[in-house]
Amino acid sequence: MKKEKKEKNKKALLKQILKFGVVGGLSFVIDFVIYSAMVYVFNISIFWSAFWGFTISLIFNYVASMAFVFERKDDASRTKEFIVFTVLSLIGLALNEVIIMGSVYISDTFVVGKTNGFANMVNGLNVWIDGVVAWFMGLIGKKWETIDWIPIEAKIIATAVVMVYNFVTRKIFIEKKD
Repeated sequence: MKKEKKEKNKKALLKQILKFGVVGGLSFVIDFVIYSAMVYVFNISIFWSAFWGFTISLIFNYVASMAFVFERKDDASRTKEFIVFTVLSLIGLALNEVIIMGSVYISDTFVVGKTNGFANMVNGLNVWIDGVVAWFMGLIGKKWETIDWIPIEAKIIATAVVMVYNFVTRKIFIEKKD
């Protein structure tokens, strides 16, 4: 009986993680599109682009997470719940910003214009990404201009770290306990 309950809990957790992944994936798309458009189309600083992408996706994430992923605490007011969600997310935003700015700093310090193993690896990755994108663009008859991939790579790293942080902290502080 205990083994069955443990197995049921594992399945429920896996299902919750998958739902969190879908909501998080959609939030990431919202965040990433806003961030990329602000950086590459409107030439807005990566700091403000990251801030606005994250903030707008936060609102979507709260609504979707509380509707589809986490079970609300019966005794918590929606205001208190949103405040806790927002505080946890602001910590996530700070992590997001530190990781992005740190990644760009590391790139500027150890990659741009440098010849070392790390720089060669990052530059090789960027050349490969440009090649793949150029190939796909060529398939649809479009010319591809090489771009600086560091802000996008930094955003992907930051998103992965903050995603784990978000799930764990929301599970601990927001979700109803049995």
